[in-house]
Amino acid sequence: MKIETRVKKGNFGFLRKRAKRLLAILMSTLMLVGILPQHISEAADSSSPYSYKSGITPKNGGVIAEDWNKDTKILKLTAIPNPGYRFLYWSEYFIDPDSGKELERLIQQGDPFSKQLSWRVIENQPREVIANFQKNGEYSVWDSTSSERGKLEVITPGDSFAPGTTVEVKITPNPGYKVAGIEMGVAVQDPIYGNDGVEFETISNTDTATFTMPVGEVWVYGKFYSTTPHTVTLSGDANGTITFKDGSTTKQIVAGEQVELVVSPATNFRMGLIEGVPDGYDLEKNTFEMPDQDLDIKATFVERKTYQVDVVFSPKEDCAELVYGYNQDTGIFGIGAVPKNPYQFLGWYDKDSGALLSDSYVYSFVVTRNTTLEARFEKGYRLYIAANSIQNGSLSVYPNKTYVKKGEPVKLYGIPDEGYVVKRYMAGEIVNGGATLEPIEGDSFIMPDHGMAVAVEFIRQYTVAAGVNDSDAGSVAGAGAYEQYEDVTLVATPNDDYAFVNWTEKGTIVSTDESYTFTATQDRDLVANFRKIEKYTITATANDATYG
Repeated sequence: MKIETRVKKGNFGFLRKRAKRLLAILMSTLMLVGILPQHISEAADSSSPYSYKSGITPKNGGVIAEDWNKDTKILKLTAIPNPGYRFLYWSEYFIDPDSGKELERLIQQGDPFSKQLSWRVIENQPREVIANFQKNGEYSVWDSTSSERGKLEVITPGDSFAPGTTVEVKITPNPGYKVAGIEMGVAVQDPIYGNDGVEFETISNTDTATFTMPVGEVWVYGKFYSTTPHTVTLSGDANGTITFKDGSTTKQIVAGEQVELVVSPATNFRMGLIEGVPDGYDLEKNTFEMPDQDLDIKATFVERKTYQVDVVFSPKEDCAELVYGYNQDTGIFGIGAVPKNPYQFLGWYDKDSGALLSDSYVYSFVVTRNTTLEARFEKGYRLYIAANSIQNGSLSVYPNKTYVKKGEPVKLYGIPDEGYVVKRYMAGEIVNGGATLEPIEGDSFIMPDHGMAVAVEFIRQYTVAAGVNDSDAGSVAGAGAYEQYEDVTLVATPNDDYAFVNWTEKGTIVSTDESYTFTATQDRDLVANFRKIEKYTITATANDATYG
């Protein structure tokens, strides 16, 4: 299914390296492919003006526990995954004001990645929410195709896919567009900064493609070009010209065509700047692939001169390796600094003025004067994952680097095995190769001026389900997910004309108290039993009215 402007998640890490990672940068544009909401049910006083609809996808992924307060009109839902599944996020349907279509998006009120969702139900304003689950060990295919140009379809059946699965996709252009190819993206991290991103590569130049599902989320982008030609205008200056191969300076060109330009500087001049060119422009060959837009390309020419570029390091020479190059035709000088452990790159500075030129470890510029560049670095501190102290799951850190600068935020992501949840995160200073791990507040900290070891503790989690023998007889509260050894209290409340009898599990009586408390040591499925209170009318008459 193509969910147009809907967003179904965001791992986002990625997407939290579970679902919360990933990818806030793509939240407003990405659509999940192949998931249909099912098991729509009415609840929360559906016969009254206060109502809502809930959905589960896939339908066997889990259940939704409801806690409805009729007095406050607060509805609390808890998403409980079935064995073999994990909860991802909450989404909701809404009517798009522009198209009038019913679309889907992440919930706008509350944390979409929390298992618990609550809101005040408003009279005659029903809401339709969906609890989204995913099989453990499987990952989703995301669609980043523009719905205005065409659509993408996942041919391989399934809501999600295990690593190693062969997945086939197909794209179909809308009227007025043609197929340009298919790109696939995977989540990557910058080798220096550890920043999350999605790196795309072309996997097909046709309307179909197959790929092997990796370990992680996948983004698929269907490329389409408009069949309407666009105008390309070229202009130089008094010191050179830029034209098409036939000498013209204006043409109508359809997107996707290869374009070659002829750059002709005057004697002792070179092209100093070219503006208006699309991404992917080849400065050496002066070629590009026509994009789906008009272009106004202007070239400026400058006199050929010789300049000196010097580089100094701070705090010392051997803290990085340099890679550099110079294009004599364009006058562009490019340089990259790859820091050596334990140093972290801070930025490129003008040695004379001290001004920051770029905080990227790769810097390029047009040389117009003698220049001295200063590459500044700062000593980092060791960030070590104490894997031997972690059981029933694993731990990832952000940034994903061995050495981290003082003052840099560090965030921990615990990835529990099936049936477990994160209990707490721990960290400790590295001293003489060892560390004493202590609990930290939350899941993040600021890197101090010494090495840190980190770990995570997981705890077993159990599902406690509770129901009633007769939906008209009463209600129950307290069901949900509980940590191992956590106290659980289930409360049964009879309706008028009914009385509570007992709690049973698989037909066996476990308690005769309305409030049943026990310790969570396994999954439980209990039933509150009620009975109707029989009422009788007793009429008495006297055999002799004289006596009353």
